[in-house]
Amino acid sequence: MVEELDEVRQNDQNDHSQVMELAPAIRLRHTGIGIDFRRVAARPRGLPMYRHCVPRAPWQIKEAVLSSVRVRGAVSRIASERGVSPSVVAKEAKHIVESMGHNLGMNSIRFMGYVLHKVLCAVYQEVRVNPKELEAVKEAVKKGPVLLLPNHRSYMDFLIVSYIFFFAGLPVPAIAAGQDFLAMGPVTWLLRRCGAFFMRRSFKDDPLYWACFSEYAGTIVSHADQPLEFFIEGTRSRTGKSLHPKVGLLGAALRPYFECRTSDITIVPVAITYEERMETHLYADEMLGTPKPKESLGATIKARKVMEHNHGRMHASIGPCISVHERLGKRVQRNRHVASPGVVSFNAVEKEAVLDLSYEVIAAHQRNFVITVPSMLSALALNWPSLSVCRRAGSCFELDVNVAISQCSDLQNEVRARGYTVDVHPRVVGSSAATVTEALRHGLESWLTPLAPTVEMGTGDVLRLFFGNADHPPFNRILLAHQRNELLHVFAAEALVLWAIILQNAGSMGTIIEDFAALHALLSTEVMLPCRHGTALRQHFDQGLARLIQSDVLSAHTTGYSVRQCWLAQFVLSLVVPYVQCTATVLRWWHSYQAATDQPPVKLDELVKLIRSQNVPAHGSSDDTASGISAECLSSDTIKNSINTIQRLGVLKTSSSGFSVRDASDMRKLQLSVDRYLTHANRIIQHQASHL
Repeated sequence: MVEELDEVRQNDQNDHSQVMELAPAIRLRHTGIGIDFRRVAARPRGLPMYRHCVPRAPWQIKEAVLSSVRVRGAVSRIASERGVSPSVVAKEAKHIVESMGHNLGMNSIRFMGYVLHKVLCAVYQEVRVNPKELEAVKEAVKKGPVLLLPNHRSYMDFLIVSYIFFFAGLPVPAIAAGQDFLAMGPVTWLLRRCGAFFMRRSFKDDPLYWACFSEYAGTIVSHADQPLEFFIEGTRSRTGKSLHPKVGLLGAALRPYFECRTSDITIVPVAITYEERMETHLYADEMLGTPKPKESLGATIKARKVMEHNHGRMHASIGPCISVHERLGKRVQRNRHVASPGVVSFNAVEKEAVLDLSYEVIAAHQRNFVITVPSMLSALALNWPSLSVCRRAGSCFELDVNVAISQCSDLQNEVRARGYTVDVHPRVVGSSAATVTEALRHGLESWLTPLAPTVEMGTGDVLRLFFGNADHPPFNRILLAHQRNELLHVFAAEALVLWAIILQNAGSMGTIIEDFAALHALLSTEVMLPCRHGTALRQHFDQGLARLIQSDVLSAHTTGYSVRQCWLAQFVLSLVVPYVQCTATVLRWWHSYQAATDQPPVKLDELVKLIRSQNVPAHGSSDDTASGISAECLSSDTIKNSINTIQRLGVLKTSSSGFSVRDASDMRKLQLSVDRYLTHANRIIQHQASHL
């Protein structure tokens, strides 16, 4: 029907009103790229500000940091420990603050707003935000300090929130950036002028630096000079998945609340989704061992090539706002910090509360991520070679385009049924697509462009997939896995529940839950369920079980559950099985390594290379679909996560010399458990795929 796509658009708004209201606020190509510079230069006027805020210049913020009780106390203590004059340490503190601090200037912000608008117009079709939550942020800014906590998957994340706030008439935030960006010459100067301040990646062993940094972040928050923005995950996710939060900076930003320097702080999660990320190919190279390129002016100039290609839409889903006082007010005793501000450390209860708050932010990100057509197609494409409807044709697999579109349509219905927003609108500007099918076809054509020659359109409406043969290395599948991971959180709990039920067959609910917890422990780094307690984990289990039954994946009987003949069962399991396969390959490598006596410990980087070299031959064969080795088994990130998981489970130990096996019998037990998991999962996947 012609009205079908309009109905989907209406459903987008209705479905997402429970999570967020998604509506375009900043249209790039539709307004034209010839934005009037005078219009930009006139912004912003009459910015909303905290009613008790007294505006301070950047130099005044730095002076406040150096004269604070925390920094002066650290200077005196360190001078005494070193046996030097306090003035010597004070100069060191001043140098730290000067090299760290921002130098915010409105003229630079206006210039950056103009330039960034030009760049975004060339790179993206639209930037979509939810304006109702922007209004809520405006009110929050007037009431007190605001923390902006985006996810981090692209370099563009650094400036997109500032860009949106600038054009929405909100104060531009101060942004915590890594010290890597200090080597970019004029770009560093401009970033500093736009509110960026720079921090070391690690400084826990430098008490003076920690005192200066935490006080700098704290004074921005306590005086509410401007919103403070930082990435709760700490680093960019190069695999498209959510990362576990890092709470060091969050703890520093919350100290003014603990020390009663402010009555409340508003946390604003920002979930940024890209239809196509500019760095996808770069990330795939890094996962296969190519060193990460250093941030520099030359690299920035070379990156201009990305402007030659349209990357579709960007979604910045802002909110909902979280009140720190509502979350922590009854859990912590703030009066213990008042007498000695900046001196008293967080106790166990306070650390737990901050950590719980950080996971709540990650959960908000996951609820608000927009699922795109490329992520759905990539997830499906990785399964196509195993399906009976996919034909082998020489060095490639072939699938009818209509089958691919039909599967994508079914998948987007399942995603919507779980309360997530799906963007099926065509990327092609001016497209006349009137039905979901036509919109998905446009989305498929746009998806193919950056993936060539991994996937390409053949003659007669046939998709041709080149996987794993000698001419097309695993780089191709890692590209697809990166996009697939963007919807992993939608089905993560269901995948673990289904796997646990398959393991037990007719087992009791207690044993099913035990296997669910064991699988979660094995996959907690890769499959991030934002929970930390047994009660929250049980909630994820109950929700996953209910969804599987509602989707007709499972049938409930008096004696237990049975898996129905359903494409969704095969699809859900295939999302998580590759990561357990990687753990199995790591365990096999250690087993063969331990077979030789007196083997020395192995450093992490060397260990990754050795394990990857073990897995490479499987991908040189003509058919890697039967090898039992997934592309993820060659990914540096996945191998490292598997190693760290095995260490966390007590099988490996680490020292300054590297990793070694703690107990060979424990390793063998874990290896048998992992093999059991894979045997049951692969049996179901192959059985389901043979009927599709």
